[in-house]
Amino acid sequence: MVSDAGMRPQVFVSYAWEDEKHKSAVLLLARLLLNAGADVWLDAMAVERGPEWAAETAREIADADFVLVIASPAYKRRMEGAEEPGQGRGVRWEARHIVEFAFTHEQDWTDRVLNVVLPGGSVEDIPTILLPNSRHRYEVPALTPQGVSELTRRLRTGLHPTEAGVAPRETGRPRLRIGELPPTAAWFQEREVMAALRETVQENGTTVVCQILDGMGGVGKSQLAARYAQQRFEAGSLDLLVWVGATSRDAVISGYARAARAVLPESALTEGPEAAARAFLEWLAAAPAPPCRWLVVLDDVPDPATLDGLWPPVTALGRTLLTTRRPDAALFTEDRHRVTVGLFTEPEALAYLRRSLAGRRRAESDEELAGLAADLGHLPVALAQAGAYVADASIPVAEYRRLLADQTVPLAELAPEDDALPDAYHLPMAKVWALSVERADRLRPPGLARPMLQLVSLLSPDGIPEAVLTSASALAYLTAARVAVTPGTVPPPQEVTEHEARQTLRALRRLSLITHEPDESHLGVRAHQLVQRATRDDLPVGRRDGLVRCLAGALAEVWPDMDADPVLAQVLRANATVLTGLSGDLLHRERVYPVLDLFGHSLGHAGQAVAARQYFHDLLEAATRSLGPEHPDLWNLRNGLAHWTGQAGDNAGALAAYDALIADTRRLAVDEAFLLELRSHRAWWLGRTGAYQAAVAECLELLPEMRRVLGEDHQATLSLEQAAAHWQWHSPHPTGQDLTGYQQRVDRARQKHGPDHPRTFTAREGLALAYERADDPDEALTLYRALLADMERVLGAKHPQTLAARRGAAGTRDATGDTAGAIAELRHLLPVMTEVLGEDDLECLTVRLELAGMRGRHESADVAVTMLTELLEDTRRIVGPEGQGVSSVVSHLARWRGEAGDLIGAVEAARENLRLLQGAGHVEEYIVDRARKGLRHWLLRTIDVAQDLDLAGRRAAARELRDALAVYPEADGAYREYIAFLTSHLGPGAPPTLAVRRDLARWRSRTGDAAGAERDLVALLADQTRALGPHAYDTLLTRHALHRLRTVPLP
Repeated sequence: MVSDAGMRPQVFVSYAWEDEKHKSAVLLLARLLLNAGADVWLDAMAVERGPEWAAETAREIADADFVLVIASPAYKRRMEGAEEPGQGRGVRWEARHIVEFAFTHEQDWTDRVLNVVLPGGSVEDIPTILLPNSRHRYEVPALTPQGVSELTRRLRTGLHPTEAGVAPRETGRPRLRIGELPPTAAWFQEREVMAALRETVQENGTTVVCQILDGMGGVGKSQLAARYAQQRFEAGSLDLLVWVGATSRDAVISGYARAARAVLPESALTEGPEAAARAFLEWLAAAPAPPCRWLVVLDDVPDPATLDGLWPPVTALGRTLLTTRRPDAALFTEDRHRVTVGLFTEPEALAYLRRSLAGRRRAESDEELAGLAADLGHLPVALAQAGAYVADASIPVAEYRRLLADQTVPLAELAPEDDALPDAYHLPMAKVWALSVERADRLRPPGLARPMLQLVSLLSPDGIPEAVLTSASALAYLTAARVAVTPGTVPPPQEVTEHEARQTLRALRRLSLITHEPDESHLGVRAHQLVQRATRDDLPVGRRDGLVRCLAGALAEVWPDMDADPVLAQVLRANATVLTGLSGDLLHRERVYPVLDLFGHSLGHAGQAVAARQYFHDLLEAATRSLGPEHPDLWNLRNGLAHWTGQAGDNAGALAAYDALIADTRRLAVDEAFLLELRSHRAWWLGRTGAYQAAVAECLELLPEMRRVLGEDHQATLSLEQAAAHWQWHSPHPTGQDLTGYQQRVDRARQKHGPDHPRTFTAREGLALAYERADDPDEALTLYRALLADMERVLGAKHPQTLAARRGAAGTRDATGDTAGAIAELRHLLPVMTEVLGEDDLECLTVRLELAGMRGRHESADVAVTMLTELLEDTRRIVGPEGQGVSSVVSHLARWRGEAGDLIGAVEAARENLRLLQGAGHVEEYIVDRARKGLRHWLLRTIDVAQDLDLAGRRAAARELRDALAVYPEADGAYREYIAFLTSHLGPGAPPTLAVRRDLARWRSRTGDAAGAERDLVALLADQTRALGPHAYDTLLTRHALHRLRTVPLP
């Protein structure tokens, strides 16, 4: 009994938040009880104490002397499961633990769970499940000290908890513990899973009478079971605790027989262990008198058959706890509740390592400890043995991590000596799973579990597509393993089938060596990284290289063309990364395995063009060192490097790379089909450099050969047709769009690849663009919308190809006149594209360029200038001062500076654009000429404001316009207009005026107007003689020009 002499009863208050008034009343009750000497806890206090509300609530209920249930309509609904879904989770959580409290104190729970009805409440609101203790209900008349006096008196005179040293109510039966529990681990770590273990009521409301802890070896199942059993026994809630090491049927029978000898008279035990075991189970089922609260723990059950006929009975006072690595469906029934024990959470692992190393007087940073926990995959046994090794070897954690990362160091060398293993583990972590593998190898189909685990061991621990492990390459490896274990069999063993491979995966799953979720096909198989490491360490000498080659083939088999399934491609890249990381140069030592080429292109298709370029560059260097510069397998790598060099923004670099590659393939007489494909790629990149007419000519020249050698429907032929149409549109004299040809290409792509292939989507986008170029943007937008719906369904909303199509659709929307809608679409697209591709990707720069132009037209030129100025800085930073896209941004900046009234700035940008194009190398002359026209346009616009310039500014403007007009083919009117401007602003005899007049005469001579040129020179000579003198240099030049014109026309 709680005395008045300094003992404060621990009181937990459970209530539902009906409304603010009800909550205030509960808080007032809590304050009154605190003032009366009780130690009160309720969830409002938990919020102040921290975020671990659920765990803290469970602890407080378990430790309480009394639980006060505040009756209310909502509380009753929630405790009885009648509340709306999603409502009242907190009350339902507390209710579970209140029932657990009642189970723990089953002899006196009605004295310790007290129903309280606040003023204005009703006894009808007491939950039905608590009606057995309705005699202990307290109707509080008023929330005053006097009003709660009866309740406080009850709390002061009630039962004292076991923790204070007073024994619980006796049942009249001596308490027994039978069997050897494993010693509690040093620095035992409390875990979230313990809350599930303590639950006594399932979701469906039924009482839990048997719990099964399953999980892989080394996660701490036995430690958790022992901790739970010990706590129950020490709390006095058990009369009988039986611990059985259930590693075999004989061990279970032996354990039961031992228990029988402890609880049954000798006269009942005369027929041997099996009869004694049956007698013990019958005794448990018979509900012996006086009542016996029992718990039977069956540790490390190897398979369901072990317990056939040996399951403890289901009784009101009994409970069974079982641990196993093999959670077969046969283990689970309505009465058996599964609790899967996984790895430590990150906080649990960190907390364990802190305490473990601190206890050994080792201080390490949380950063290093968190890194070690991650390196070990948060596996409890590995953390325990790593901590012991670090302490015994007196090395820093960083050094241990370095050794762990070194794949040449066997895992067995990173654990303590066998006689120094911590926490009663009998095996180093490298051997923890050996027994599981042996058991799995005995399951159907026999002998395949180990080789299957070997396949898994060289791939990603985060998820392996099932298709990789059931591929033809994988099946061949498994078949070879089957033959190896049954040599000389007649007839020879049959080839392993896909069905058998899946059965093998299930066998490994049944022993908790892997997880296997067939519904998650892309990530269907997972394994812990240390299970993989231990398996690799055990690979027979000479087996590893063949295994790597097998897996390289398996990955290549299932790799989707052009990453048609982007999620699968991402998972395959992760697996290929692990495989290549573990195999060194093996996959390009004697040949270049296709998976390496596929990986690089997949990187690029995922929007990582720069990374793909670097990957092919590095791989090409490494493979060249291994194979020599002229090995045929290098051509594909050089092709990949050239392609992604262009995609990363270096069009000229891509073209140069293809020129060199084509020259080498011709020199070495490489396959004609491959050479044609290279030439088709070159034609594309020729167009990307701006040589549109040359690209069209090359495409048209190649097409007949492509059709002859590769066929009409070969993908390279289809792509070349598309390229020819694309560059034809960009040429100076584009023909009308051949909509029929575009539709035919779509139909052929559908027939060849199916409706949902990326190449089909590319053809459909080409058709949409063709309609837009044919001045039918409305139809184009309709096609785009249908295309985007399919792309988002198949590729996903964030796939790079989908994002590029969204950009194209926005441009088409702008062409329909809905500029505001197009701007909104691009504004929404840009952050998504930045997230997926990175802010420095060329596609993101293109979106920013198009958005600036639209906003300039729809909002103001100043907005466009601001956006383009920032874009130009970023573009030069990313691609270099003269890289791809710089000229385009500068050209747009010239326009919008001029539109904003900054004519001098427009001239500067237009001049820079002309310089960039003239130095680009492959740009069509008409594009350069267009830039000249742009510069002339803005120079002529300066005429309107030239009166605001000083003399030096006018002369500078004159020189600029003179340089521009000198190369402009239709300059007569412009020259006359500018001469008039100079005459009026600088005077007829000013040197700039006279110089432009001589330029006009020269221009006329070059265009065939010799008579007009002679008239201009005669008039100019007279004016120069009068203004400059007969012997001035410019006068002499004009006289000489006139002389040559009269004898030989000026060139």
